[in-house]
Amino acid sequence: NTVTISNSPPVLSDVSLGPSTAFEGDTLTCSVGDFTDADSDTVTFSYTWTVDGDDAGVTTLTLNGSNFDRDDPVFCTVTPTDGTVPGTPVDSNTVTISNTAPTIGGITLSPIIAESDDTLTLTFGTSDADEDSVTVDYGWTVNTVQVATTSSLASSFFDRGDVVEVTLTPTD
Repeated sequence: NTVTISNSPPVLSDVSLGPSTAFEGDTLTCSVGDFTDADSDTVTFSYTWTVDGDDAGVTTLTLNGSNFDRDDPVFCTVTPTDGTVPGTPVDSNTVTISNTAPTIGGITLSPIIAESDDTLTLTFGTSDADEDSVTVDYGWTVNTVQVATTSSLASSFFDRGDVVEVTLTPTD
């Protein structure tokens, strides 16, 4: 009688996905946990990514933000192989992509040198990585007292020598 010893597949215990809180601009990394191969073969790994229930078509250990959007659930699947027999695929934890806060830039207050009869106005740009519409809340203070929440400040709110400040808060 002849006994043939066959190759045993490698066994992967776990896979983790990080960071656990991720945004559209982030890169996700699929990390392999402990693994064994009963035959002491060299083990390599293949990767697949699932984004919002669909195969993302990416086979590397990282996935960049161009492959997912806000609110998408994402996980990776790793399959160990010893070059002869693949092991059982293992799914990572799922990370749901978080909302990215909008930003404001290019703020200009006009006029640069204000007279007591000028209306103060702002120009600025907003952006949102998630491509959400952005609204802006205004908070004008004169000598540390809030006086208005409008997009401009009429001269009736300030006099010569007053310190005027404005706070802009973007929301999406």
